[in-house]
Amino acid sequence: MITKLPVLCGLAAMMTLGVNAKVTAASLYDLTDLGILPGSDYSIASDINNNGQVVGYSGDRAFLWGSNSGITDLGTLLGDNSSMAAAINDLGEIVGSSYNTNTGRRAVLWSSNGPITDLGTFGLFGDDFSTATGINNEGQVVGYSNGTNIFRTHAFLWSRSTGMTDLGTLPNNTYSFAYSINNQGQVVGESWEIFNDFALSPVLWSDSNITNLGTLADGDYGLARSINNLGQIVGTSTGESDRAVLWSSNSPITDLGTLPGASGNAAQDINDQGQIVGSSQIPLSDSLAWLWSYDRGMTDLNTLIDQNLGWTLNEANAINNNGQIVGSGFKDGQQRAFLLTPKSSEPVPEPMTMAGTMLAGAGLAYRRYRQQSNR
Repeated sequence: MITKLPVLCGLAAMMTLGVNAKVTAASLYDLTDLGILPGSDYSIASDINNNGQVVGYSGDRAFLWGSNSGITDLGTLLGDNSSMAAAINDLGEIVGSSYNTNTGRRAVLWSSNGPITDLGTFGLFGDDFSTATGINNEGQVVGYSNGTNIFRTHAFLWSRSTGMTDLGTLPNNTYSFAYSINNQGQVVGESWEIFNDFALSPVLWSDSNITNLGTLADGDYGLARSINNLGQIVGTSTGESDRAVLWSSNSPITDLGTLPGASGNAAQDINDQGQIVGSSQIPLSDSLAWLWSYDRGMTDLNTLIDQNLGWTLNEANAINNNGQIVGSGFKDGQQRAFLLTPKSSEPVPEPMTMAGTMLAGAGLAYRRYRQQSNR
């Protein structure tokens, strides 16, 4: 998915870290069920572009969804068994991975007017693997691969002109993963060392340099998940628990708070308006999808849809510049990909309470699994 960097924040961000429990109107969003592919029993949406095209996976197949075409199977590399789509740019180019039980996983590109392309790996081994996680409007692709050394995985940047380039790691680290790239070519992800208690550092690659973004004061490690075209970055800082965070030029790192009763949370994506989506883990229950904005703080997306629809929204994975949100939730006991589209009129949120603000700073105890990056 496309990503970005610093500019905004400051006082406005610091004033909105509380949690909004309710809004006065029945719903802010129309919900579209994106369906499932034939033979599958679930679907998950990974990304959405600014034209409203959605990608993800349904069972063991990558899909593309459009408002006119519905859900479409993107297929696999010849002879492969499964595939998943991770990101789509505004030109309709899609990246993800294709998997074969014999040859392993390969980063792939689906062009809007051409066949599926194997992006290769770093190296020389028959069981090398690669995964593509993001693409910008210039057609630059990021992800991770092994190959230069069978025991090492590094972040990569791929383009049609240069092929696959190793982005490297922080000093004294041996592993790195890239998750997102913006239209300026800035890349975010994580760097880590297997012999240092798997300590993960959130990183930014920009102008051939790699920078450790740092964590919250109580954070032991973290990861950067998405960057917008302003250079604002979102991800997770983990100490006693996982915390959704924002890095920007005006505030090195900001804790985005949490939903009431949650034990941990993770930010997944940010658009050019600074709206952020992610999910919070609820003890003895499931996760809940949320939306964060400067004026409203963090809001449970389940409170912003028609309650009569019977949906529980668990994951919000991407948001485009039109405010459309995609992810997955449960309807009638089945996990389904969803699309939320903002309605024309917006209700006024009720004021935050002191309890809500205190909950935003409470200690957590959850470790968010990296679903998309580890498939």
